[in-house]
Amino acid sequence: MDEEPPPDTDVPPSAGRGREPYSGVDIKELPTWWRHAIEHFEARGLNAYRPARFTDGTLTRRVAAELEAELDVSITLRCKNASVGDDWTIRVDGDPVGTVGRHRSKEGHTVFETTANEFRTNIRDALGENR
Repeated sequence: MDEEPPPDTDVPPSAGRGREPYSGVDIKELPTWWRHAIEHFEARGLNAYRPARFTDGTLTRRVAAELEAELDVSITLRCKNASVGDDWTIRVDGDPVGTVGRHRSKEGHTVFETTANEFRTNIRDALGENR
């Protein structure tokens, strides 16, 4: 599993498109999922990719990947035809197990409105893994 990059590996709020904002970052050192997202955004001419986080700043993908490996499941956060203010559905192996609010930070990150530990607990509770 890929490691989370150091906390100072980030994209400034004024970042432009594609790889431009990552000029001071060795892209090869980022986790595979992060590199793929940068390439995806760049290929489509989108603003720079900024990974989603929980309210405590922990990268969402990192926590989901840890839980997926530990519990042998697939975790996704989805919202079909989302509007501002809509909660997102947390799915485990395709089945809904809860919802979570989200907003955009001033830096441009998606922020899921829970902490990493609360998210871990909610997933384990939904699967009956907390004892």
